[in-house]
Amino acid sequence: MTATLTERPAAAAAAAAGTRVYAVAYGAEASGCPTDISPAITPCQTMQGIASTSEYFFSDYTATGGTSSCVSASQPVTGLNQIFTAILQDLSSVKLIPNNTT
Repeated sequence: MTATLTERPAAAAAAAAGTRVYAVAYGAEASGCPTDISPAITPCQTMQGIASTSEYFFSDYTATGGTSSCVSASQPVTGLNQIFTAILQDLSSVKLIPNNTT
């Protein structure tokens, strides 16, 4: 089962308001605590569910504790430097919007 954004209320609210929610699974393990959510989901699925969309989900499955089952199909980069460089490139077109702008 893959976690959905609706299972992460704060992330869902931010995405609904137009905020991009990036998630980085750094060394996400193959299993988590089975009593946290029913049905149980993995740490990787949790991070996937936090991201606004799959294009904002990154995974460094090569980090200690990580697993090759936690790979981002949309973002094939690994390593924190590469991941944060990709996020920075995505943010390079940021514009300041004045207060009270609709």
